[in-house]
Amino acid sequence: MTHLSTNTFDTAILGQTIPDLLTIGCDRHENSQGLNQWSQRQWQPRSNLWFRRQVEEIALGLLGLDLQKGDRLALLMHSDLDFAMVDLASLTAGLVNVPLDLTQTIENILYCLNHSEAKILVISDLKLLYQVLPYLGQANFLQTVIIAETLEDWPVSRDQLLAKTQATEPVNLAPNTCLQIPRFLCGDKIDCSELIETGFPRCVKLLALEELQAQGKKKWSEAAVISLRENLAAQDLATIIYIASETRQPKGVMLSHENITSNALSAFGSYPDLQKGALETVLLFLPLTHIFARVFLYGHLAYGHSIYFSDPNRLLRHLRMVNPTILITVPLLLQKMYERITTKRDLFETTGLKNRFKSMAFGQALRLAHNYNVAAPPKGLAHMQWQATQKWVFGQWQELFGDRLHSLICGGAALRPELVNFFNGSGIPVIQGYGLTETSGVVCYNRKEHHRADTVGCAMPLTEIKIAAIAKF
Repeated sequence: MTHLSTNTFDTAILGQTIPDLLTIGCDRHENSQGLNQWSQRQWQPRSNLWFRRQVEEIALGLLGLDLQKGDRLALLMHSDLDFAMVDLASLTAGLVNVPLDLTQTIENILYCLNHSEAKILVISDLKLLYQVLPYLGQANFLQTVIIAETLEDWPVSRDQLLAKTQATEPVNLAPNTCLQIPRFLCGDKIDCSELIETGFPRCVKLLALEELQAQGKKKWSEAAVISLRENLAAQDLATIIYIASETRQPKGVMLSHENITSNALSAFGSYPDLQKGALETVLLFLPLTHIFARVFLYGHLAYGHSIYFSDPNRLLRHLRMVNPTILITVPLLLQKMYERITTKRDLFETTGLKNRFKSMAFGQALRLAHNYNVAAPPKGLAHMQWQATQKWVFGQWQELFGDRLHSLICGGAALRPELVNFFNGSGIPVIQGYGLTETSGVVCYNRKEHHRADTVGCAMPLTEIKIAAIAKF
């Protein structure tokens, strides 16, 4: 087995907490555009120093809710800047957070809340709150609900919700009922008029994140921040991530701070030629409820990279706007991109376009890309032919991802080897890797100098892999 050493990133791989990675990034790579959220049809840039201060204030606010170290906080949130802040804040406060997959059934969401004994539930907005509101009375350990994004009439809305308490009888839940996610499934319109009439659970507090942070801001001081850090240990349980299991109910994977931070630092530290600070721009669109995106988020924070939060619905537009250097994805996106590229030839034939040169060049580009072998790139005359095609055709395909992309990292499922070869043959640097939630994220991934389309690459530093025997039934 081939092992590759880390680069010159001079931070100890072991012994770090997740908030430590944020501190490392802020102290060594201050970035005025470290975190960027799409809002009101434009990017809203925030520095990583600003982000750290928000995290600290929210953490201090959380500790004012009579919570103990190790108490569970669940996140029912979109994968955006608010999620990142609450995630880091809860970890800074010594809590164990439980990200809830928005695509799960409401039945499974309730199971995760009860199984983890979550005392706090943070919800992105009122649209999501109204959908789970009828069932919150069945969350047996819930003490406080926090809404990240509220409207101007929040005090009135809250009073209306609290004015009517829920009945003691549990609301019947239809099987396989799922959340409607406005950003992905049904535009921005969800009719919650009937759900709004549902009362709020007895003895459960309802707060806006802004209110919570305001309380933490009053308590903020350098001494308070030092106390927060001293209360954490790398071996502390950080998160419980629920994944599919062999049974009807999901299973919770328990990961410590060090499980995750050592994985992030190993993955980033062994990546060739990875720059620090604003030299790298990252577009994140995968769900932060999964370990794949979270490990990358923490690594990017440690390296001080410029992070842009997107979503699948806006991805193509944001790729052109942000022009990232790094993108992580799953095979489905690349399969759709492949179909989009290869069907362009039909456009030449069906629209009666008579430019034979363009049609011939496109056909030649397809042949070169399909015949490309990432493990043995063309040389000599074949390389010259590839360069000519790069100028006339491949450059247009690359524009789908921008003109700065040096790493398109694919995980989550297997990508067909012919697509790995095709994209790399088109000048689009697809790199495949492998990992599991149970292993804190990344296990192995391909590097440019050790790249094969039919593998998921070499093991990371400090990682050992054992292939189990095939079970006989």
